[in-house]
Amino acid sequence: MNRNRHRVCLLPAALLLLLVDPEFAAAHPSCPDPAVPIASLLMPPPKHDSAQTRAELQELLRLQESRTSQQIEHVKGDDHRTVERFLGGMNIKVGQLSDSAIHFFDCIGAAVEKAVRDAKTTFIRTRPYRLHESKLHTLKKLSDRDSTSYPSGHATYGAVVGVVLVEMLPEKKEEIYKRIQ
Repeated sequence: MNRNRHRVCLLPAALLLLLVDPEFAAAHPSCPDPAVPIASLLMPPPKHDSAQTRAELQELLRLQESRTSQQIEHVKGDDHRTVERFLGGMNIKVGQLSDSAIHFFDCIGAAVEKAVRDAKTTFIRTRPYRLHESKLHTLKKLSDRDSTSYPSGHATYGAVVGVVLVEMLPEKKEEIYKRIQ
């Protein structure tokens, strides 16, 4: 898997998610909506039968075979996307957030979710574990209603929250960028 390509693709998407149209409400009237659809910023994913997809499947199999029980628990916890979870990954404990801070990060989460959902309907990339003969095993119960895999909602959320947090906590810039990666 080409990590630099993914990093290059996600960072502009994350930054442009911050450019918003104030007249549109995501989850609440005070929440902005992304002004630029992220599908227009991303390169299309590789074809299902491409060498790159085969290489990505091999990397996923390697990771699956080498994962520890601690990594499995961490991944299961990452299913819930919050700023507290993001910061916890850097060992920064967050106390009680104010209502306005909760609302702010909920708006970010809603905007990311909508933008990713819209992009997923553009690209319609099958999740790796659903590809023929992938031999991948999921850590959660599968649903016929699972979304497609590209772009990643988790990666996009992490990148956007990270970019926002860098502005809020510039002294933690290097740690936050490492967490985004």
